[in-house]
Amino acid sequence: MDNNCVQSILKLMDKNGIDQGIGIVSQGLSVLPLENQAALRIAEALPERFPYVMVGFTQPEDTPWLYDTQKAADEMEAYLQNSIVKGFGEVALEAFGYMAEWSQVWPRLRPVFEVLAAHNAPALFHTGAAPFMQMGKGEKRPESRRSMYFAN
Repeated sequence: MDNNCVQSILKLMDKNGIDQGIGIVSQGLSVLPLENQAALRIAEALPERFPYVMVGFTQPEDTPWLYDTQKAADEMEAYLQNSIVKGFGEVALEAFGYMAEWSQVWPRLRPVFEVLAAHNAPALFHTGAAPFMQMGKGEKRPESRRSMYFAN
């Protein structure tokens, strides 16, 4: 995440009277280790503005639904050892639903949820359609529709 993006988010937060935010990584289509690391770096650099983050587990870029369930749980366990990390998410349920039947999705996520339960850590779910799923092919998302998430 570049500094201009972070500065843009800080300006929006200030304009709207938001003192603090929680950084989240959008889980569902794909999460790369760099996304979690970017969220952590920003929170470490600006703890007064972003005291906590929610992270995701690594998913293969080409086939994000074919993640290793045990590796995902182990990765979540490792992240939860960091006091800045408070939970899992944002989990894009619609994206997971496009990849497989729900009867296949939930059992694969269960090991991650068991880790979260052991740490009493939350999972944040996005239950609606993501803006990119509602746009026409090749249509660019307007600047004003960007989310406040600093890691995505």
